Amino acid sequence: MTLDKKCRKLIEALWSVNKYDVMARGYSHYKEVQKQLRSASDCSDCREVYLLISSLRTLPYSHPDVINTLEHMWGYFRKTAADDRKDVFLHCLERAKGCTAGEYTSFPPEVRPALGNLSLLLEIYPDSYLKQSSFFKPVQHWNRVTVNDTLMIVNKETFQKNGM
Repeated sequence: MTLDKKCRKLIEALWSVNKYDVMARGYSHYKEVQKQLRSASDCSDCREVYLLISSLRTLPYSHPDVINTLEHMWGYFRKTAADDRKDVFLHCLERAKGCTAGEYTSFPPEVRPALGNLSLLLEIYPDSYLKQSSFFKPVQHWNRVTVNDTLMIVNKETFQKNGM
């Protein structure tokens, strides 16, 4: 595998881990990362995508985008969750929608039950893709990815010519 393909594989893994966290900070940010990722053709481009993801993770969460992200993640369980589980999640989601804060750096009390309920649903109805999301991980683990069954910590030096 060429160096550029290795870089590409790593940045795609990093994006899959962080896409929902970025989406919750702003859907426009999510679309910008997607756009840059599509056009990335070498390690330098992948480094720029890494830097963009890293900087976006420092922004506050946007409440409307958090709700959109919760609804999007709910889609993983919508068809498989038992009716009582659906009712609980939808109740939590309605409560989250009632939050009056426009932005926040940590989830307010109105939002936490919906996120916690998604985490519980993930345990009951496992989904390997969703489980890797940094949205469910401690903040310091945002740049840990698994590629070919190997856990890696990605940083900006990873995408330098001699970094791999």
